[in-house]
Amino acid sequence: IENQEIIEKIKNRYEELKGLSYQDDKFIIYPVPTMSDLIKESEVQNICIRSYNERYANGETNLFFMRNIKKMIDYWRLLLCHF
Repeated sequence: IENQEIIEKIKNRYEELKGLSYQDDKFIIYPVPTMSDLIKESEVQNICIRSYNERYANGETNLFFMRNIKKMIDYWRLLLCHF
């Protein structure tokens, strides 16, 4: 069961961090926008990144997706940044 407070905090974190997004002709890097995106990423890549949901929501860490601009539906990389 997802915690509604965490869900809202993750949406707010996206708004805070979206100015750090980057895009060129090959790649796009952007913050994780929603809890459901984080869960899906974790399931598709079979990684434990969803366990960072509270740390991300509370500003203890930053999570960014990195995608090939031509294949946005492909799950490619997730960046965990402490800054």
